[in-house]
Amino acid sequence: MIDARLDENIRNHAFLTIAFLSIIFLYLLGKGQLDHTFVQLDDWEFMTLVPSDLPTHGGPWEKTLWEGRWLNFFWAKIATHFSVRENYIIFVSGYSLFCLSFSSMLVKSPLYRLIISLVVFISPEYGDLSLWPATLAPSVWIIAISIFLFKKTENLYIIFISQILLILSYPPVSLLLFVSVSLKCDTTLQIARNALSFCVAYFISVISIYTLNYFFHGVFGVQIAGWRHPHSIHDFTDLIANFANSSKGLYRQYATEGHYIQILFISFLVSALIRPLGKIKIFIPISLFCVFVDFSIPFLTGTDVVGRTILWPWLVIVAIALGNLENMNTKAHAMVILSFCIGILVYGNVMWNKYYIPAVHKESVIENIGNTILQHGEERVFICGNVADMNPFKGEDYYNTYIPFVLNIWKNYHVKIFPYYNCNAVSSYGFSQMGNDLVLKIN
Repeated sequence: MIDARLDENIRNHAFLTIAFLSIIFLYLLGKGQLDHTFVQLDDWEFMTLVPSDLPTHGGPWEKTLWEGRWLNFFWAKIATHFSVRENYIIFVSGYSLFCLSFSSMLVKSPLYRLIISLVVFISPEYGDLSLWPATLAPSVWIIAISIFLFKKTENLYIIFISQILLILSYPPVSLLLFVSVSLKCDTTLQIARNALSFCVAYFISVISIYTLNYFFHGVFGVQIAGWRHPHSIHDFTDLIANFANSSKGLYRQYATEGHYIQILFISFLVSALIRPLGKIKIFIPISLFCVFVDFSIPFLTGTDVVGRTILWPWLVIVAIALGNLENMNTKAHAMVILSFCIGILVYGNVMWNKYYIPAVHKESVIENIGNTILQHGEERVFICGNVADMNPFKGEDYYNTYIPFVLNIWKNYHVKIFPYYNCNAVSSYGFSQMGNDLVLKIN
């Protein structure tokens, strides 16, 4: 009897995993991202061995000093051996397994787990972050594996170690792990224990980063990149300025851009229909701690609040609205839940389109250029004009266009791009042969 039940559970899990991954990859195939895999900005350096004569945003080694991403530095040694598409698939597979692991913390039914996993996957912030697959791959695999192991063993040491690793990779994901584990808490005291564990893990991670940076860079700390607009606290005026910056940034992300306050209110109403309000109150201390962490980092560093780093509200919204699916007992409840799921899936899909439609368009243009270069058989091509003048890149700056374009062509076609020294001599737009040099003039 036990063996038969075990076999059935294995079959159910296998079917759920295959069904979910199939839906996800069909969805991404429909978006065009699997055929025209586009990645953003500084993710190229984490999957590319960049020659010294090509420009970069700063590679994995520099990021250890600027952002403390030591785990990503080691992963980049592996990621460079994979193609762009393979790096994207590695990320998506890990992220999908995280969605499945998270759903297992809420319900047991394979059907309900499938629904919850789909809603988690369509998180708008991960729609944006998924365009940094090499950078984000370690974090999604760590959290997927840690939740799976915790579900099996309930060993909090696994979570503690995972928190440290996540902060050495991509710190915002550590709050996702905190939320996932805290869903199993029955009291505020247990949540406080998890919060304390999170803070200790964060402290150990920071000390580890500072120590490594001291030994390898000669700096006990991190040197935050200028584009993040750091503002150190030296006096009371700085304190007030950072407080205002952090408060405004979080309100913008929670209420006006992310619409999380509004969606959270709707999820509370949906949840109240199928479970007592007393069961929902556990999310208050969870959310308050996450807000505290979101506020503290930009407050202490003076850096801007970046929307794609605010990941945890989506999990809380899903857990509140759908965490009690197995207790539905009327058709009215089912219709409300179904309406919520459709609405939030549509919203998430709209946000993914916001990132993916222009991304696929950009990659298609670059692929056309790359294929034309291959037809000429050149290993080096010169360029005249600004990449930002090409249609899909209009309005973007040098940092967001030229460097990713050069690294894209190098990674995918093994061709080097350099600025041409005599653009006035190039009369026509497009590709021209100037003596022994192939030149691309951009209109």
